[in-house]
Amino acid sequence: MFMTIKNIRNYNKWSLELASKLFNIAPERLKNIEDYKEAPTYEEVVTILKMADVYYDDMVGTIFNDFDSHRRFQELQKF
Repeated sequence: MFMTIKNIRNYNKWSLELASKLFNIAPERLKNIEDYKEAPTYEEVVTILKMADVYYDDMVGTIFNDFDSHRRFQELQKF
């Protein structure tokens, strides 16, 4: 499974509201991050990975690369 922030939440069976409390991120912001409308900060990524008990070294590049790839694809769709 390709690991995204939304996949982490779904894998742990956390609702958006519960995850936002665990991650200390407003539900609207978390939803925007999951929908690629906003980029997570470094601190938010670290918090999410710690709360989900995921190894930082394994995931941080994947999450940021996933976001970057999605944004590039969206930019290409404009042309």
